[in-house]
Amino acid sequence: MSHQHDRALGALYGLAMGDALGMPTQIMPRRSIVARFGAVTGFEPGPAENPVSAGLPAGSVTDDTDQAVIVGRLLVDGNGHIDPLRLAQELLEWERAMKAKGSYDLLGPSTKAALEAVSRGVPPEEAGRSGSTNGAAMRITPVGVAFPDKPLEAFVDHVAAACRVTHDTTLGIASAAAVGAAVSRGVGGGGLEDAIAAGITAAAAGAERGHWVYGASIAARIEWAVDLVRGLPEAQALDRVSDLVGTSVASQESVPAAFAVLALADGEPWRACLLAANLGGDCDTIGAIAGAIAGSLSGASALPADALTTLRSVNGLDLEPLATSLLALRAAAPGEPPAVSRATRPVPGRRGRPAEPHRKTGTTMAASQDDRVGAVETRGIEPVPDTERHGHPGQMFWTWFAANISILGLPLGAALVSFRGLNIWQAVIVAVIGSFGSFALVGALSIAGKRGGAPALTLSRAVFGVRGNAGPTLITWLSRLGWETINTTTAAFALLALLNVAFGVRQNAVLTVVCLLVFIGCTLLISGLGHATIMWINKWATYAFGVLNLVVIAFLAATVAWDKVFQAPAGPVSAMVVGTGMIAAGTGIGWANAGADYARYLPRQIPGRRLVAASAFGAGIPLVVLISLGSLLAAGQPDLASAADPVSAINAMLPSWMSIPYLIAAFGGLLLSNHLSVYSAGLTMITLGIRVRRTVAVGLDVVVTFAGGIYFILIAKDFYGPFITFLTLLAVPITAWVGVFAVDLMLRRSYDRVALMDVGPTSRYWFRGGVHWSALGAWVVAIVVGLLFTEAATSSTDVWFAGPLSGTWVGTNGLGWVVTLALAAGVYALLLRLGGATARADEPSEPPLPPHTLAEPTAQESA
Repeated sequence: MSHQHDRALGALYGLAMGDALGMPTQIMPRRSIVARFGAVTGFEPGPAENPVSAGLPAGSVTDDTDQAVIVGRLLVDGNGHIDPLRLAQELLEWERAMKAKGSYDLLGPSTKAALEAVSRGVPPEEAGRSGSTNGAAMRITPVGVAFPDKPLEAFVDHVAAACRVTHDTTLGIASAAAVGAAVSRGVGGGGLEDAIAAGITAAAAGAERGHWVYGASIAARIEWAVDLVRGLPEAQALDRVSDLVGTSVASQESVPAAFAVLALADGEPWRACLLAANLGGDCDTIGAIAGAIAGSLSGASALPADALTTLRSVNGLDLEPLATSLLALRAAAPGEPPAVSRATRPVPGRRGRPAEPHRKTGTTMAASQDDRVGAVETRGIEPVPDTERHGHPGQMFWTWFAANISILGLPLGAALVSFRGLNIWQAVIVAVIGSFGSFALVGALSIAGKRGGAPALTLSRAVFGVRGNAGPTLITWLSRLGWETINTTTAAFALLALLNVAFGVRQNAVLTVVCLLVFIGCTLLISGLGHATIMWINKWATYAFGVLNLVVIAFLAATVAWDKVFQAPAGPVSAMVVGTGMIAAGTGIGWANAGADYARYLPRQIPGRRLVAASAFGAGIPLVVLISLGSLLAAGQPDLASAADPVSAINAMLPSWMSIPYLIAAFGGLLLSNHLSVYSAGLTMITLGIRVRRTVAVGLDVVVTFAGGIYFILIAKDFYGPFITFLTLLAVPITAWVGVFAVDLMLRRSYDRVALMDVGPTSRYWFRGGVHWSALGAWVVAIVVGLLFTEAATSSTDVWFAGPLSGTWVGTNGLGWVVTLALAAGVYALLLRLGGATARADEPSEPPLPPHTLAEPTAQESA
């Protein structure tokens, strides 16, 4: 048996297994199941008190399996097409046969009404215009086996054709598309998260078909239901599903419930089916759906052998021929999908359909989600669906390696010797701890991007509230602008020096502006294209500029005054502590609020520890080399740490013929760092509420950067004075955000992706007045206390700001940001504990409301 055949057979038998396990407990409330069975742990006979399943032997299937087999047989007979009239006749004949056996497990009212309408001559495309319950979803599995879910439009055409006669509505098609796509993705070899994501995507597409009926979004409720149960104990999760998601025949209840138990069982078929059976309500259908998807993921070979034996013997089931025939359709892949009218859904706001309520999202959803090298990334800040997740942790290694091979690491190392009095061995230790440690923190915070699929400051809405997040977002944007200005200014110095060496052209105001524009243009080209291009360039450009940097480093090492290096006395341990803080503040802390921006396309299942390791080593390796070299150079060039133009200062140490490769390497290294900063700044600008496309946001950002570059080069006399002052001031609120966000991340496993994009009062993250006061309060308190220890000055006579405690040891050594980090984390954790909200396995302790109001079913229907 082939792998695909095993999965196809697993889908069909998984459906039957979930159906049979749920048979005795269907229409029972969950509390009655607990009282009657304790817990359903296997096949049970229909209890006498159950009017639907009384007297049925253990292992008996119901309408879910029978009708799915009918759909499968009609697909095979029609070579991939379902004759709606024949489907109506087959379903009516099935009900007559069930009545003859004395069964009460008959067609539901909605399905029966549609089929009787067809019998009276009503056209099939009109008969199903009110069917919105789960009948189509429960029998759609054969369509998922018979057709691949890509291209999506063609697949939804097949689903809509199967729904047309009984459930030709937005809800009916959306729910069936969700189940069918998840099964199809499983049969095609996908994993659990992939199948769930495929179901959500297909549900959204299916909602564009059929006659409009009021009711909650199937796609949104599946996503919500899955997030609702993640990390919870089974009993608590089942209570949540029963009480909040619902287990009725309404498709917006039972279909999300099936996906929830699928996720709770981690895709294991037998467990998923048992969980569904213990829910009650329409649990035979919930079990059939969950079992079909789980079976498609694991294959029939993973189903319990004794369970298969029972299903075959009790029901006379032999599904292997059907699985073989459906896979033959899949292999043939007909070019023309069934003809399905897409005009039956009235245009929103026009006659026949009320306009949908407006939901504020804070950004326009991208029309295209392409994330390919060379293509313009059209996604803004909206979370990346699991179906579009790709990549590996190694991308984070190259991302942070590329961001840190610029020459700015050399003056940082020089400052350790010139300003802190460390010797070379102490400087190396400080470089290792400061750079590796700070970027390990960046990697840890980037786990949030992997979990939520959104940029860091968009995810921050879940922590601070959609309004409370404005302060941290604004500070972050200013931070990004500052780093970009520093990079742009330094790169312009490099380009000016290159022109002077290569062509003898001296610096002037016009040439300075031109050099700034050249660097900005290169940045805009890369950042504008987006994520995939950035990831590709990071890797290959690192090789090219890394080699140039190694050559330059070798020649710089030859200028080191080794006698002075080895004669330098050791500095105090306190200076090492201060130096570690300075390196951390000047490297990783500045990127801590951007890591998630680049990790958001990574698959959820990647272990977080690999992101931490990739980030720490990716940045740590080049930083330790550059900082250590800067420390060596400072022994003979103590003025390097305070050079107004660090590019020229380093260039003066090299042989004249080495200037050109050095300056090219300097320019390239700064470019690699800058395009990351500009990319993040564009996302942060959108999060602030500026409603523009990501590419436009990037363009606006570089305009501001250009103005800053002109100021630094043509107006400011001291380059590094304003630079260190800038770092000192912004390190305080940024580290306060890091402290709060890190505590929240430790207590959270997932984000509500719908709520992240809803910036109105309907959002789960609205909290009180749009603000999560515990988080914002901790952030503000930490900033105030941190500033007490902070002095921001470009010189002894040019003091921008001096806190009353800036003269203490902590203050004079620039460690106010450390106090801020610890205090923000501690205060927030304390406030959460006082508020009783420390248990946040997925979301806040209090269960959240569904994303939309539920629509009540028009009639109880099990088909």
